[in-house]
Amino acid sequence: MSEEVAQEYAWGVSVGSMHWSTLGMPLDRKLPAISKHRSPDHTAASVLLSRWAGEPLRLDYCWPPHPRGSAEMWPPEAKIGSDCGSGRFPLAAAWTGRIEDRVWSWKVDGETRELHSLDAIVTTVSAFAQRNARGRSNAIVIPNDFKQREQQKLIDVCLTSGVDAALLWLPVAAALAWLDDHQESLPDPKLQPSGSLALPVVHADWGRVNCCTIHLVPYEDKHGTRWVPARQRPIVSDWNIHGFGWNDVTSCDEANIESAWKQCFIAKNQTFSNGLADGHQNLLDRVTGWTIDQRSRLQVDGALAKHLATIDSPVSAIFVGDFADAVAAGPDVNQQFRRITENGTANVPVVAAGVAGEDLLARGASIFARDRAERRTSYLDTLPDLELFVDRNHQYDWLSLLGGSDQFVPGGQQWELPNPIEGLALRRGATSIKLVVAHDEYPGVRELQVTLDRPAEQRLAATLNVSATPAQGNAKLRLVTVAQGSIPSRSILANWDRMQPVLDHEGKSVDKATFLKMQPRAYPELFPRRWSHAKWRAAIPTAQKIIRRVRDEPVDSIIKDDWSITHLKDRLLAKDQSQTPFDATAIGSDFKAPFDQATLDVLGASLLKFWQSSKHLQSASVTTVVRALGYLSVENKEFDDWLAANLGNRFRDRQAVLHTSGLAMRAPSNIATLFDFVFFANGRSVSPGANELKAISQVLRYRTDATQSIDSQKCERVIQSCLGIFERGMDRGGGGYPFRWASLIIVYMLRRRMFDFDFLDPQQDIAIEAKELFRTAIQRHQQRLLRPMGGSVDLPAALQQMINYIDRKGSGDILMASE
Repeated sequence: MSEEVAQEYAWGVSVGSMHWSTLGMPLDRKLPAISKHRSPDHTAASVLLSRWAGEPLRLDYCWPPHPRGSAEMWPPEAKIGSDCGSGRFPLAAAWTGRIEDRVWSWKVDGETRELHSLDAIVTTVSAFAQRNARGRSNAIVIPNDFKQREQQKLIDVCLTSGVDAALLWLPVAAALAWLDDHQESLPDPKLQPSGSLALPVVHADWGRVNCCTIHLVPYEDKHGTRWVPARQRPIVSDWNIHGFGWNDVTSCDEANIESAWKQCFIAKNQTFSNGLADGHQNLLDRVTGWTIDQRSRLQVDGALAKHLATIDSPVSAIFVGDFADAVAAGPDVNQQFRRITENGTANVPVVAAGVAGEDLLARGASIFARDRAERRTSYLDTLPDLELFVDRNHQYDWLSLLGGSDQFVPGGQQWELPNPIEGLALRRGATSIKLVVAHDEYPGVRELQVTLDRPAEQRLAATLNVSATPAQGNAKLRLVTVAQGSIPSRSILANWDRMQPVLDHEGKSVDKATFLKMQPRAYPELFPRRWSHAKWRAAIPTAQKIIRRVRDEPVDSIIKDDWSITHLKDRLLAKDQSQTPFDATAIGSDFKAPFDQATLDVLGASLLKFWQSSKHLQSASVTTVVRALGYLSVENKEFDDWLAANLGNRFRDRQAVLHTSGLAMRAPSNIATLFDFVFFANGRSVSPGANELKAISQVLRYRTDATQSIDSQKCERVIQSCLGIFERGMDRGGGGYPFRWASLIIVYMLRRRMFDFDFLDPQQDIAIEAKELFRTAIQRHQQRLLRPMGGSVDLPAALQQMINYIDRKGSGDILMASE
């Protein structure tokens, strides 16, 4: 075919285990399609094994096969055996081994050589694309679970071969070919704008049987409204089971292993047996020692039929792959679809085995290639889950970059984040820029670090642009810093494949959660009170009684007989000792129940209703209700404001109001009032008691913005006051509660750095004083002059942790809080 004629076609390429097909779809709809596929002049596609290190890999698929792949005794590297493999690496084995990144080993003159399954695949597929599909637009079929690194590698090898190829998911290719034949027979998509049709695609190959349910959805563009395939990520939509292909070839043992191997992958007329190998290992096990788990035909049939039964009203089904006919003919699968087609709700399934299946897939890929050349959307896709590690003043989080798992985007077209991510910045004094990214297809996180020409003189603002193309390799990140002073703007490009894995101290890759724990922090995370299933279950009967009483009885009646409120308060304050050292009661500090949240919501509303009706009364019942609301950590603005207003009211039970403020207060302005009451009564610094310190420590541990409305100077005075309490407690042996509460307040006051990054500089006098005091306490503990609190806290480790946090190098939950 001339180059001019080739330019008039869009090409699709599908390379399976034993067969392949390339099909050209005319850009001029009046021209015929052109198809090339395996013929009697070809043998099973394989990669010839190299004789020496660095020798380029070579595709072998013509008849007769290359002598080096003949499996004869000569040349010596062609020999078959469990110790040396064979002179050719069949694509059937490569597709099977790709799932677990298997390596094919062989020997040349006693020297071991290796070939990775993915390398064999990209060599073979790119070679077919180069030889048979040099069109203006080119699409290659890939498995539905082909990962980004695999996509990128195939794309890179194709580009090196001079082929500019797009990639297309196998089930989408099958669906596009099916729609090309059935679009007109489907319901009018204009009448079902929000509906979808299910189309399961079963790929039955040697090592595995997969089923992906493609959804056909109405899509409107300048060409009109039509049905297009919509694909979700494999982690959501795929089903798979081990296949039977490797067991279903001619059974072999040590005596006939070479002839069986040659029959399957070298002889022109391959044959498959009608049954399983008689108790022997499958052929791949015998040749290479690979342990390949396989099922019987009956097992595959039963499992697949059960899965297909879960798909609601499929419009049809497509079976492709070397064993597609065997799977589709299974009695249970066959019965499942016969029942559906007899009801008139589905078309007869399409079964395309062997070369027919590759023809069908290549046709779907060529349709996609033509649509791409015409800038027409062929299908809808979902992007992988890519997350960026962000540090907002040592408040760490993972930021989603590519949208949700159910967000559909046009397939095969570049998608860009609609609005660049702003609000990112480099700290003053930073000497490098580092991006850390997590990907849902990989267990570990990766990083890219770029050194700056000089340290940043001030904070540098930055924006992040993100783009990705479904199935076309790595997502791309571009971080742009704003020019400031003598530092010019920097544009930093990154993609996943070129980033380095983040390793722990043992050299192992770390996941998202581990990475967060490894980060040095300027202030600790919150340490909330947990809820307890057991304690909430025990409290529910009393809670339901209170709900009924408040609904049915007058306030006076409840006040006269307040035993149920007292009983509820006792149930709510009871600690779950099984969760020690963590603090756990019936309800957590976030007003959340472990189950039956509706009952908790009604209980909170009932107690607030009773409080609103009785708060003007001087009654012990009011005090009990206030305490019960505190143990619920109820969230209510009116109650919050009332607590702040009554902290100094001598006619109230001050301890109840104070204690409840520590448990339930949320508004930053009211928390500032609580601090004034505890530390700055009448405008003067005072030394608080144990109950006051406990309330402050609780509100600091529970509420994110507790220090927002307290200026930094006043926060330093609070720390100074607590250092005095800590020192006096240390002189007394460290056994009292004020010692513990003061310790917690000091370290949790560092959360002021959320709102003032420069708060308590590590070299500031008060910071140095605190660190020296903690080091002295560590020494006294080592001298047995300081008793650990209750014996359950490693006091030296807890104090060193506090020093680390002051130095902006802390990590982990505060040990002192776990008492």
